[in-house]
Formats: sequence, C-alpha cells, structure tokens
Amino acid sequence: MDIYKDVIRKMEEKEIITSNAIIVCEADHQIDFKDLRFSSIKEYRYGEIFVFILRR
Repeated sequence: MDIYKDVIRKMEEKEIITSNAIIVCEADHQIDFKDLRFSSIKEYRYGEIFVFILRR
C-alpha cells in the first residue's frame, strides 16, 4: 500500500526519519520500499503482523 510510503516521505520531509525506520503493518499488505533509498530492508512476519526494519 502506498500509504506507508507516503507516511515515510512526510516523516522524512519533517526530518522525523533521518536514518532508520521501523514499519509495522498487517500481514496482508504488500509493500515495496525499494524506491525509498534505504540501503537495507529486513522483513519479519509474526503471525498476522509484518515488521519492516529500514536502514539508510
């Protein structure tokens, strides 16, 4: 869902996210963070929850 990307971009604009981010969402969402300039993306699934750890 693009809403997660939009949230990250808005947080970057306000300099809330300057290096790393952790995103938690429901497991049925398919998200591709590759175009957001993060050097490392780790994805973990815990039951119905996805956790993404994004590093610059």
